[in-house]
Amino acid sequence: MEALARRVAGERRVALLDLTREYRAYRHELLAACERVLERMQLLGGEEVRAFESEMAAYLGVRQVRGVASGTDALALALQAAGLEPGDEVLVQANAFVAGVGAIQRAGGTPVAVDISLDDLGPDPDDLAARLTPHSRALLVVHLHGLPVDLRPILELAHARGLVVIEDCSHAHGATLDGRRVGAFGLAGTFSLGVVKNLAAYGDAGLVSTDDTGVAERVKLLGTHGQVRKNEHELYGANSRLDELHAA
Repeated sequence: MEALARRVAGERRVALLDLTREYRAYRHELLAACERVLERMQLLGGEEVRAFESEMAAYLGVRQVRGVASGTDALALALQAAGLEPGDEVLVQANAFVAGVGAIQRAGGTPVAVDISLDDLGPDPDDLAARLTPHSRALLVVHLHGLPVDLRPILELAHARGLVVIEDCSHAHGATLDGRRVGAFGLAGTFSLGVVKNLAAYGDAGLVSTDDTGVAERVKLLGTHGQVRKNEHELYGANSRLDELHAA
């Protein structure tokens, strides 16, 4: 045991996440981006956010992307934008992070746990079908550990039963299924851009991807206190915006 301890102590450790090393490698680019934003001094809803949303939409292969404050907000806003109402059930695999369950409750829904598939760690299609009730409204599918969930049987079931599919892609940025990136299959995809994610901001950030313009506009509305113009609010929303510094 002592020999093993000495050997381990003498080995070079490779950090899983070394933000200091990353900063030093990209220091000039990062500081230039910050300076660009601060010189312009438009800190919210400006060119950087619009450019980021456009680039991410092209990368994911969707029509619309909306930047928000976090991946958790992205989940809740996407569910709300999908029309979730109190009493609606949202089925989600049992191994999903707690943020998904919290987002379902925050959006007014009731979470229903589904057993997992050992093939891709997503929801087991057979158990998913068995747990559907007349109150089932949406399926929250979480892609984990960089693996895309096989969405084909899930989408087929959702189409047959009139259910909404929301993808949580926070742990699978860039993963593909049948040549398409995750986040482009369901009504909406949600992504965390938190500091420990593969595509990360220096803090918290997130986004919602969708081909549905109505969903995209509702996510934006819900994330800006329901404001349609100055001093005019159409609904009760939240303060969940991607800022210019994080977008840059």
